Amino acid sequence: SINGHIADAAQWVTQTLDDRNIERLNLPLAFEISNYINCQTKSIKVNNKKHRFIPIERLLDYVQQITKENPPSDDTSNVVLFRR
Repeated sequence: SINGHIADAAQWVTQTLDDRNIERLNLPLAFEISNYINCQTKSIKVNNKKHRFIPIERLLDYVQQITKENPPSDDTSNVVLFRR
């Protein structure tokens, strides 16, 4: 679940801050932690069956799907004309 993923991230950040006796993460450490968290296998239930996945792989698949180039179209039904 999203809440579980957020709770995991909060735990990793809190533990890292405590372990290193620091109050905030610097940029390289923040990237390191986020990379680690997003590369960990997660599980979800879909139709009462557990499915395992890696969040970063899902994100990359999603981004690739929404950024695919669509073939040119002459459809202007969603175009709003502005007049001066």
